[in-house]
Amino acid sequence: MARFLHFSMALYNVTTGVDVEVGKTQVAVDLKVVTEYRKNVPDIYEKIKEVIRKEVAAMTELEVVEVNVTVTDIKTKEQQKEDDVSIQDRVTSAAQTTGKFTSEQVDKVKDKVEDNTDKEARVK
Repeated sequence: MARFLHFSMALYNVTTGVDVEVGKTQVAVDLKVVTEYRKNVPDIYEKIKEVIRKEVAAMTELEVVEVNVTVTDIKTKEQQKEDDVSIQDRVTSAAQTTGKFTSEQVDKVKDKVEDNTDKEARVK
């Protein structure tokens, strides 16, 4: 995998448990989730991976090379209702934050390339 810029998105409640590594052409996502008691964890795991891959790839046009999901807790439906943020909200937020971060990094690279091109043109 390409060399990565690394950042953690645990600054705000919605993105707690989301970690993303972004390279020039690839991205890797690590998620920590809480699942519902008596639900099929392997199915949930696969669905989360599928949604993250699809959404992050669509938003960033980067190859999603890894999606790792760690179950940190199991709660009843009632316990989950007490929580403000759903897993879908986290997945959507993670995809949006990854897209925004990647766009910012691409803009920085473009600015550097343009600056260097301008300097080379002045030197010649």
